[in-house]
Amino acid sequence: MAGIRTIMITGDHKITALAIAKQIGLTDNEEAITGAKLEELDNEEVKNRLKTVNVFARVTSEHKLRILNVLKEEGNIVSMTGDGVNDAPALKGAHVGVAMGLKGTEVSQEAADAILLDDNYATIINAIEEGRGIFNTTKGFFRFMLCANFAEIIIILVAWLLMSLFSDVFIGLPLEPIQILWINVVTDGIPAIVMGLTPTDPDLMKFKPRKGFNIINDIKKPTAFVAVIAGVGGIVLYILAWTVLIPFWSTFDPALIYGGTIFSGTDFARYLSAKEYQIAFVQTMLFAYIVFFELFLVFSCTSEHKSMFEFPNKHLFWAVGLSIFLFLLIIFTPFGFLFHTIPIFNPIYWLIIILSSLMVIPFEEIRKYFRRKKLAMVSN
Repeated sequence: MAGIRTIMITGDHKITALAIAKQIGLTDNEEAITGAKLEELDNEEVKNRLKTVNVFARVTSEHKLRILNVLKEEGNIVSMTGDGVNDAPALKGAHVGVAMGLKGTEVSQEAADAILLDDNYATIINAIEEGRGIFNTTKGFFRFMLCANFAEIIIILVAWLLMSLFSDVFIGLPLEPIQILWINVVTDGIPAIVMGLTPTDPDLMKFKPRKGFNIINDIKKPTAFVAVIAGVGGIVLYILAWTVLIPFWSTFDPALIYGGTIFSGTDFARYLSAKEYQIAFVQTMLFAYIVFFELFLVFSCTSEHKSMFEFPNKHLFWAVGLSIFLFLLIIFTPFGFLFHTIPIFNPIYWLIIILSSLMVIPFEEIRKYFRRKKLAMVSN
């Protein structure tokens, strides 16, 4: 299921090799190629025979190297195991040479890229599974970070264009530099570090190997998909705040018209004009939107195709909780003075922020649903 094929290449007799191959389930027929027969075949014939033959017997080190090179020419990623001096050339020529740690010679171990300490072939499968898990976690990490940053870029660029075209309506950028720094260091940083604790997907070995090692190629489509949706959501909220929320709620919140006292009665007390208060209000809402969008998104980034509601990484709960606590700390305490935010008490504002932040999740779940269907078709 994992798309890994095992080929036995041994110096033992053909009868012995076939007997062991049948015993371990490597082959169910009498087909095997000896070294003498291999010398009679040209490379094209070897390529054709390699498609069906899994056992090679009575071979020399030159034969092993030839089989290895033919497999590599066909575009395969080849790992070669060995323990003797005669295995050294093939171990050196393989993409990953694996020498035996208990019975392997010093020459084979020096020629190999890795040493199998317990001489157990099944350990290689465990290593492949662990490697796939690390690669998937790395992809999730990059996807999370890139989605968040590209969404910020989209929001800021479009907001700048709106300010240039409609300067009488949009009078402030959606985020301050110090707020962007907070998002990148605290909101992104804490959950991103904890993502490294995501356990290996138990279904990981049911899929074929990936083609190539380029992470960007694997994540560019889902990253762009989420970034655009999040960016559009942020722009809609930005427009809504200036054109609807401020004009409508100004009748209920006098500070939106006349300015307000922020952190009154504290050492950080200061007065804002109406314009400054409105800008701070919009920036606080956009700031909160991006923070909560990213904290919701991180659960989705733990798997490329599984639903975010399966929660494979339970550690994310405390990481997200800590990020939310620190964010609320700078919203509702005098620290907001440093981050150009104002306290938001109206539950309607928070409802708008949370619903806007959650908007990306249904789209992500739909994308993952079709991804699962595609993977199921490929595996079948």
